[in-house]
Amino acid sequence: MAPLGLAGLGVACGVIAAVPDNRGVLIGMLALAGAGLGLFTPANNAVIAGAGAAENAGMVSGLLNMTRGIGTSLGVAVAGTAYVHGGFAVTMVVLAALAAAATLIATGERSARHSPS
Repeated sequence: MAPLGLAGLGVACGVIAAVPDNRGVLIGMLALAGAGLGLFTPANNAVIAGAGAAENAGMVSGLLNMTRGIGTSLGVAVAGTAYVHGGFAVTMVVLAALAAAATLIATGERSARHSPS
């Protein structure tokens, strides 16, 4: 579900960049972005939490929360920089590209985990 959620987020950002002045499209794409994040976040957290040993659950949880905070900070910095240098549409394109890259990474990781060794 994580790659599907990231793909939905990327599509939403790309469409918002292409049609920034249409309120109906904006509302629909914001709903798609929210649904994408809703599909991605729980699945991603479950995979990360399940990757650690049970006796290290507290450490894994702390690491997950730390990386979420770092990701949020970096995301705000990247989006802010894109906005200052290129405006709203450029920011949406940058975010769509990042979501597409993350989708490819997540899809590659998933197929690597499920391929026979």
